[in-house]
Amino acid sequence: MKREVRDARRPALDRHDGVAAEEPRPEREARAVAERHASLETVRENLALGAYLRRDRDGIAQDEERACGLFPILAERRSQVAGTLSGGEQQMLAVARALMSRPKLMLLDEPLREVNEGGVALLLVEQNAHKALQLAHRAYVLETGAVVMRGTGKELLASPEVRKAYLGE
Repeated sequence: MKREVRDARRPALDRHDGVAAEEPRPEREARAVAERHASLETVRENLALGAYLRRDRDGIAQDEERACGLFPILAERRSQVAGTLSGGEQQMLAVARALMSRPKLMLLDEPLREVNEGGVALLLVEQNAHKALQLAHRAYVLETGAVVMRGTGKELLASPEVRKAYLGE
């Protein structure tokens, strides 16, 4: 049996094409396994996974119905394997799964008014400044990582500086 010995100072080579490959990291492998596992579960099982730490069965059932009300396609596909959903449907499932844990705050790149109206604070990362400011209760303008302006969405939307710099007016 031949044993491979490698100099730890040199990168490992991918056996297929000889290109240097980064050594696997346990946390990356665990995340990949979890993602693969979730894609093999049904929509219903994914929603249950989001409520894993909860013990209130009635509340879990109500939240599953609420999530399916928010994303009706998920209700139709409850018994479908999540990995066979379209990309958009998988995104809906990811948000619905997160909502099952009853978060106080969610970081999203799409505004979901229904989620916010349901009592979850949203930290919205949005390229469209006009759209973001129309929706925002509070808004912050960042430049090179520093907050340069803050206020309500309406205040910043009315600001001449913001309108000139970020809204193209």
